[in-house]
Amino acid sequence: QRARGLIAKRWGSLFSDIDVLLTPTVPQTAARLEQETFDWEDGSQESVSEAYVRLCAPANVTGLPALTVPFGKDHQGLPVGVQIMGKAFDDAKVLQVGRAIEQPLSPI
Repeated sequence: QRARGLIAKRWGSLFSDIDVLLTPTVPQTAARLEQETFDWEDGSQESVSEAYVRLCAPANVTGLPALTVPFGKDHQGLPVGVQIMGKAFDDAKVLQVGRAIEQPLSPI
């Protein structure tokens, strides 16, 4: 619990200069059905399940408000998401930014 508290404190200090942090939701678009790992350009390898939770872990560990919304498609037409993280207890700002991103992508 102490480590989690220290991590949350450090992440919280990041938001002293910013309102929200935008990151990719996952580092890679959809894996093939039978695919078990991603082979990265630096020669490393990561399981699909680990890759898919890696970028969302800070919000889960710190308890900071976070939201993921669609952000477009990659060159193969696969969906891409963006994660919005905010200051502690500033859920409204996270939702406001999420809506601003998502609204232009919604069909009319």
